[in-house]
Amino acid sequence: MLSSLFQEQIFIQLVLITIFYKYRTNATNVTFVPEPIHITVADLPEPYATPSYNKDANVFPVPEDPILYVPNGFTVKLYMSGLTMPRYLIYTPAGDILVSEPRLHRISCLIDNDGDGYPDERTTFADASNGLNQPYSMAFAHGYFYVGNRNVTRRYPWTTGSRQIFGIGELVMTYDGRGHWTRIVVVSPDIDRIYIGIGSGTNVDVEQLPRASVQLANLDGSNQTTFAYGL
Repeated sequence: MLSSLFQEQIFIQLVLITIFYKYRTNATNVTFVPEPIHITVADLPEPYATPSYNKDANVFPVPEDPILYVPNGFTVKLYMSGLTMPRYLIYTPAGDILVSEPRLHRISCLIDNDGDGYPDERTTFADASNGLNQPYSMAFAHGYFYVGNRNVTRRYPWTTGSRQIFGIGELVMTYDGRGHWTRIVVVSPDIDRIYIGIGSGTNVDVEQLPRASVQLANLDGSNQTTFAYGL
């Protein structure tokens, strides 16, 4: 004999099936044919038809002793303070660290005198007197130091162990400095050519070369060609 619980389950299923068939409707297949949407100037509302609205983010102050949550096995420590909006880091062949500070038109050299893995001294490696104009990325190759500025890439003679450069160097490449200003300088693996990334001037304009491109040249800037564009 079927249990009362089992009989109740069968009854509920039969009721649901009956309701399903009773209220089932005939579905109609609809074929979707996409068509271009045409909007003319006349279709648009007049300028300032609606009020402009600005919704700023809520800024919360950093607490006195903020807690940083990192994966197991990782720690976070202060490496260097007192820099002004640092943007790019690179080791020198001698093991010092260079950091670009575009707002100050300066490149700082971080020196670890006691060998504990943390720099305890900052010196000025180069500044505006060396022709720097919002310096960003840096590279070394064949006794030269390269730096990508807002409007030019320069190179300077450099001796291993030196913590300062002298003079204004020589021009490797010039370009439009308006708009987006960061320039990436990369030396090829075979150390005989240089790649320079020159960003677009804006987010929406049609750019003219060498904007929005990667330029390729010999280490002295000769034989400049476009390696990639439309970036």
